[in-house]
Amino acid sequence: MLSWDGLKIVDISNKKNPKILGNFDKNIVKTSDCLFVENNNIYIADWSEGLKIIDTRDPKNPNIISKLIIPFDINDFPYDLNSINIQDKYAYLTCQWNPTGNFFIIDISDDENPYFLSMIKLQHVALGCFLKDNYAYEIYGTFDIEERTYRSELFKSTGVNIIDISDKNNPSIIKSIETQDIPTSVYVKYNYLFVSYATESDLEDIYNSSFQIWDITDKSNPKSLFKIDIDGMLSDIFLQDNYGFIASSEYGLLILKIFD
Repeated sequence: MLSWDGLKIVDISNKKNPKILGNFDKNIVKTSDCLFVENNNIYIADWSEGLKIIDTRDPKNPNIISKLIIPFDINDFPYDLNSINIQDKYAYLTCQWNPTGNFFIIDISDDENPYFLSMIKLQHVALGCFLKDNYAYEIYGTFDIEERTYRSELFKSTGVNIIDISDKNNPSIIKSIETQDIPTSVYVKYNYLFVSYATESDLEDIYNSSFQIWDITDKSNPKSLFKIDIDGMLSDIFLQDNYGFIASSEYGLLILKIFD
């Protein structure tokens, strides 16, 4: 579990009485989100601190086994990492707060010696990413870097990139879906893309959102199937069985029946 106080490892074997077993304080792990758990390791995209890999085989004494700094760009803006996914011994990271953000692929086959493999230099800010099979689905927005805010009127373009990651050394964007609203979360199941959006105000004070389903059977030609407006801010999407679970500032947890 990540918070502004750092990383905490929690024993939830007793659901009524969870216990903190181990932790790193905020001076060692600074981010409040962006982690991925795989086997005995925790992978953290720690903002401008880079990728950190933590061994949790002894949960009471977690240990950082490696750290990979993502270098600054030519304009000396730090690559503030804001999402991480792990698949088949590769880490996929995105960054924000940069007018030309990036999508990174890191080889983590040797946990003690991760190394930079490839990247796509983007012309926008990455807002999140989801992986399925040989594709990454990256939500994005483009805005004035001087403002450093998510006010909707400052966004010049928003949407979803479908990235082919089958060649880890040469990932490529095969389709950009332009959207009217600011995407806040993305999920993929079967051949369907699920996206939540902010449709009014900014991401710190959202009053309206929307939820959309795309058919991505043909990755080069996605088709919109369904879109609904929802009060409040939608921040996360998860699908299990036939249902979608969406975190909402207005309703708490929304449960939608997606498939019959």
